[in-house]
Amino acid sequence: QLAMLRLFVFLIFSISLIPLGKLFGQAQFKLVPVDKVETSYNTVTCTAFQSGNQHFLYTAGDGNKIEVYKVQEDGSLDFVKNYVVTGGDKTVRGLITDKVHGTDFLFAGLKGVNAVEVYEIQPDGSLKSVFVLQDTDSTYLGIVITLEVIHMESDSYLFVGGLEKEPGLSSFKITEK
Repeated sequence: QLAMLRLFVFLIFSISLIPLGKLFGQAQFKLVPVDKVETSYNTVTCTAFQSGNQHFLYTAGDGNKIEVYKVQEDGSLDFVKNYVVTGGDKTVRGLITDKVHGTDFLFAGLKGVNAVEVYEIQPDGSLKSVFVLQDTDSTYLGIVITLEVIHMESDSYLFVGGLEKEPGLSSFKITEK
């Protein structure tokens, strides 16, 4: 009985020496504050973009603006510019960047106007509005929340979903001009 107790104590002591991260297979890391910036509205979505060795962050939320920040090497943020989306004082929910046919784009889900606004991203991170895709009776762009781009062997597709009365998801082939 004493041997069993010693074995039990030895096992408990040994297990206590193993870092919990290794025991449960989780990486051990910390999040260390670096910077903070004040935005025009509550931030609901953000996405990153890299142009050469420069990194940009696009943010949006409970307003009609997409804000652009340059991310410095140390993780700090420098405000670049904001862009007013089409449709007035409506909310922007989903943002995603992607390169399609050699051109960099930002796709913005305009929840308030049931649309997707497409911007061309310039090498300096600035945006140029290309067009707005409005909801129709045959699409599911009502109260747009989420966007995703998928590249297949030769084609690229934009998938858009939202808070529809009749739930659904729309797929759009992205073609060159």
